[in-house]
Amino acid sequence: MLSQNSFAGKAEFKITYRNKPHDEITADSFIFDKQFFNVLDDRGYTVLDIIYPEPTVDGSYEFKYEKGMPGFVRVLFNYKGESHELIGTVKVKVSDEGDHQTLTFDTTYEFQGRPYGLTGTADAKFKP
Repeated sequence: MLSQNSFAGKAEFKITYRNKPHDEITADSFIFDKQFFNVLDDRGYTVLDIIYPEPTVDGSYEFKYEKGMPGFVRVLFNYKGESHELIGTVKVKVSDEGDHQTLTFDTTYEFQGRPYGLTGTADAKFKP
Protein backbone atom coordinates (compact mmCIF):
# COMPACT_ATOMS: atom_id res chain seq x y z
CA MET A 1 0.00 0.00 0.00
CA LEU A 2 1.22 3.45 -0.93
CA SER A 3 1.46 5.97 1.87
CA GLN A 4 2.16 9.68 1.92
CA ASN A 5 5.55 8.82 3.47
CA SER A 6 6.61 7.44 0.06
CA PHE A 7 7.12 11.03 -1.08
CA ALA A 8 9.41 13.73 0.30
CA GLY A 9 9.73 17.42 -0.41
CA LYS A 10 8.28 20.82 0.34
CA ALA A 11 5.52 23.09 -0.94
CA GLU A 12 5.06 26.77 -0.19
CA PHE A 13 1.98 28.82 -1.12
CA LYS A 14 1.22 32.49 -0.77
CA ILE A 15 -2.35 33.75 -0.78
CA THR A 16 -3.02 37.35 -1.68
CA TYR A 17 -6.17 39.43 -1.53
CA ARG A 18 -6.22 42.40 -3.91
CA ASN A 19 -2.48 41.83 -4.42
CA LYS A 20 -1.71 42.16 -0.69
CA PRO A 21 -0.40 39.30 1.49
CA HIS A 22 -3.21 37.34 3.13
CA ASP A 23 -1.79 33.97 4.26
CA GLU A 24 1.10 31.54 3.75
CA ILE A 25 0.98 27.76 3.75
CA THR A 26 3.76 25.17 3.82
CA ALA A 27 3.39 21.43 3.39
CA ASP A 28 5.67 18.40 3.17
CA SER A 29 3.29 15.57 2.21
CA PHE A 30 2.53 14.64 -1.41
CA ILE A 31 1.13 12.06 -3.75
CA PHE A 32 1.82 12.30 -7.48
CA ASP A 33 2.14 10.38 -10.70
CA LYS A 34 2.32 11.24 -14.39
CA GLN A 35 -1.26 12.59 -14.48
CA PHE A 36 -1.71 14.40 -11.14
CA PHE A 37 -0.05 16.12 -8.19
CA ASN A 38 -1.62 16.39 -4.72
CA VAL A 39 -0.35 18.35 -1.73
CA LEU A 40 -1.60 17.02 1.61
CA ASP A 41 -1.93 18.67 5.00
CA ASP A 42 -0.62 17.10 8.21
CA ARG A 43 -3.87 15.11 8.59
CA GLY A 44 -3.60 13.62 5.09
CA TYR A 45 -6.32 15.78 3.54
CA THR A 46 -5.76 17.26 0.09
CA VAL A 47 -4.90 20.97 0.10
CA LEU A 48 -4.00 21.30 -3.58
CA ASP A 49 -5.30 18.89 -6.24
CA ILE A 50 -3.84 19.30 -9.72
CA ILE A 51 -4.91 17.04 -12.57
CA TYR A 52 -2.77 17.53 -15.65
CA PRO A 53 -4.41 17.79 -19.08
CA GLU A 54 -1.97 15.20 -20.42
CA PRO A 55 0.33 12.55 -18.95
CA THR A 56 3.82 13.80 -18.09
CA VAL A 57 7.17 12.11 -18.70
CA ASP A 58 10.63 13.54 -18.08
CA GLY A 59 10.59 17.09 -19.43
CA SER A 60 9.08 20.53 -18.84
CA TYR A 61 5.41 21.48 -19.21
CA GLU A 62 3.33 24.61 -18.94
CA PHE A 63 -0.37 24.01 -18.38
CA LYS A 64 -2.99 26.76 -18.57
CA TYR A 65 -6.16 26.23 -16.55
CA GLU A 66 -9.39 28.04 -17.29
CA LYS A 67 -12.73 28.01 -15.53
CA GLY A 68 -14.88 24.99 -16.40
CA MET A 69 -12.29 22.93 -18.28
CA PRO A 70 -13.64 19.65 -19.71
CA GLY A 71 -13.53 16.36 -17.83
CA PHE A 72 -11.51 16.09 -14.66
CA VAL A 73 -8.74 18.52 -15.71
CA ARG A 74 -8.56 21.01 -12.87
CA VAL A 75 -6.70 22.69 -10.07
CA LEU A 76 -8.60 22.70 -6.77
CA PHE A 77 -7.47 24.47 -3.63
CA ASN A 78 -9.06 23.44 -0.32
CA TYR A 79 -8.72 26.19 2.25
CA LYS A 80 -10.51 26.62 5.57
CA GLY A 81 -13.27 24.19 4.65
CA GLU A 82 -13.92 25.67 1.20
CA SER A 83 -12.94 24.23 -2.19
CA HIS A 84 -11.88 26.71 -4.89
CA GLU A 85 -11.31 26.13 -8.60
CA LEU A 86 -8.07 27.85 -9.58
CA ILE A 87 -7.47 29.63 -12.88
CA GLY A 88 -3.97 30.27 -14.17
CA THR A 89 -0.71 28.59 -15.05
CA VAL A 90 1.05 25.56 -13.60
CA LYS A 91 4.60 24.81 -14.74
CA VAL A 92 5.84 21.27 -14.16
CA LYS A 93 9.32 19.81 -14.51
CA VAL A 94 9.50 16.02 -14.36
CA SER A 95 12.80 14.13 -13.99
CA ASP A 96 14.30 10.88 -12.68
CA GLU A 97 11.94 8.82 -14.86
CA GLY A 98 8.92 10.46 -13.26
CA ASP A 99 10.11 10.15 -9.64
CA HIS A 100 10.81 13.88 -9.19
CA GLN A 101 8.39 16.73 -9.92
CA THR A 102 8.97 20.44 -9.45
CA LEU A 103 6.03 22.82 -9.85
CA THR A 104 5.50 26.54 -9.89
CA PHE A 105 2.02 27.97 -10.08
CA ASP A 106 0.46 31.37 -10.53
CA THR A 107 -3.30 31.18 -10.12
CA THR A 108 -6.37 33.10 -8.99
CA TYR A 109 -9.73 32.25 -7.51
CA GLU A 110 -12.83 34.01 -6.24
CA PHE A 111 -14.34 33.65 -2.79
CA GLN A 112 -17.63 35.39 -2.08
CA GLY A 113 -17.13 37.40 -5.27
CA ARG A 114 -13.74 38.70 -4.17
CA PRO A 115 -10.42 38.11 -6.01
CA TYR A 116 -7.65 36.07 -4.40
CA GLY A 117 -4.31 34.95 -5.77
CA LEU A 118 -2.46 31.73 -5.02
CA THR A 119 1.18 31.44 -6.05
CA GLY A 120 3.79 28.98 -4.98
CA THR A 121 6.21 26.17 -5.57
CA ALA A 122 6.40 22.48 -4.82
CA ASP A 123 9.35 20.12 -5.11
CA ALA A 124 8.71 16.45 -4.40
CA LYS A 125 10.42 13.10 -4.94
CA PHE A 126 9.16 9.55 -4.77
CA LYS A 127 11.05 7.53 -2.16
CA PRO A 128 10.80 3.75 -2.72
